Amino acid sequence: MIKKQKTKTLVTKPNNNSANCIAPNLIYGCFGGCVDTYCYMSRYNGKRVFVNENVDDIFNSVVKWEESYTKVPDQQDPKYTMVDIACNTDLVLMQKFLAEPLVDYLKRYDDHEQLNSTMATKYPKLLKTDVNHFNKPPRVRVSLMPQKYADILEPKMQSVMSRIEDVNRLKDLGWEVHL
Repeated sequence: MIKKQKTKTLVTKPNNNSANCIAPNLIYGCFGGCVDTYCYMSRYNGKRVFVNENVDDIFNSVVKWEESYTKVPDQQDPKYTMVDIACNTDLVLMQKFLAEPLVDYLKRYDDHEQLNSTMATKYPKLLKTDVNHFNKPPRVRVSLMPQKYADILEPKMQSVMSRIEDVNRLKDLGWEVHL
């Protein structure tokens, strides 16, 4: 089930893992191959997907949060405030449901002096967006685990080896790639 809505949860949350903060959800939920195994989304959301259409409000929440944030060089990035734009979905897999094209949303971060975007995926072959014309490369984190575990936990997903094989293609498209 897909429901289009305007999110009321416009809270940008601090983070200290792969990003400095987590943006409000563009999409909450996922149709990925791990939803029936270890993914926490299915425990709370089942097979429902909420597409939030108030993209301006979501981005402005991040901008407002960043105004009170003091960026220091850290493990996330030495210069830019890194924003996880897809904490509760695999945005690469779910990009066809977005309220605006992925490239347009990424460009908002590229145009901002201090912000940059990051997202994780288990479907890098679906990422075709060329960002070579951007001022700063957005980051994609390609999720990996040993294939013997992926066969159990991530059925029907892109194989781990093919994810690795996609790294150079993503770099050629202008992405900063983390594994």
